Amino acid sequence: MPTPPQPLPLTATQFGAGARAVARGWTRCEEESERRPPPPPPGEEDRGPPRWAWAPSPDPAYGASLGGGFLELVGADGAGGVGVRAGAAGGEAEAEAEAEAEVEAGGVGGAAPLPPPDPAALPPRPAPPPPRLEAHAAFHPSYRAPVLLVRVRRGGAGGGWLGVGGVEGVLARLLPPPPPGAPPPPPPPLAPADHPHAGTGGGWAVLHPCHTSHALGALVRGGGGHGGAAAGRPPPPGRLLAAWLSLAGPLVGAAVPAGLWAAVVGAEQ
Repeated sequence: MPTPPQPLPLTATQFGAGARAVARGWTRCEEESERRPPPPPPGEEDRGPPRWAWAPSPDPAYGASLGGGFLELVGADGAGGVGVRAGAAGGEAEAEAEAEAEVEAGGVGGAAPLPPPDPAALPPRPAPPPPRLEAHAAFHPSYRAPVLLVRVRRGGAGGGWLGVGGVEGVLARLLPPPPPGAPPPPPPPLAPADHPHAGTGGGWAVLHPCHTSHALGALVRGGGGHGGAAAGRPPPPGRLLAAWLSLAGPLVGAAVPAGLWAAVVGAEQ
């Protein structure tokens, strides 16, 4: 019978220090990379690779119990979150769009559909902005572990947040394609966020941290070499978070740079 997940030996203060080390290391990787992409053309500022940046919390109470802030997924335009490409809005968003189109056509409630208008007589309709995915990596005080929180704002004038099913649909489309002949991977299992961070605007879903301890067990138990922990001791918190982000980050399209581990080791020395 598998051992129940146990809390990681991570405090809020350690999480804050480790998250800042990861953010510094990520910036250092970008600055030192010889393959750093050129600035994107106008109108496509959010299409570059995203990165994790430290975001201090303006709430003193948050700082006291949850590490002083969190890691925020930042797009190439420097704004929080990344634009979701067309066709990746998930089943819920597609269903909502179909329902809106049906209402506009007058086909709801038993009424006969209105005849389609002459396209030539209508002004051009501007394309709505794409949905925007936001992701934060925060500290979970009960599990003493990092936790990934995700939400997706609908495009268009209505705005608002997708439900958990819609967010799962978006994340499923961000995963790498399966090998030829293999079935597509299942969407990451999410749940409505039961976390103090969920109060920052609402709409959050959470990738539950209950198995984070198992996933990072080898690092927590300790292992020497390669900038890791001394035998029998867990690694410094920045390295622990870097290892966790190598697993959780690709779920939101944020692959860890090859040099992040070495950069975080340097930031923690």
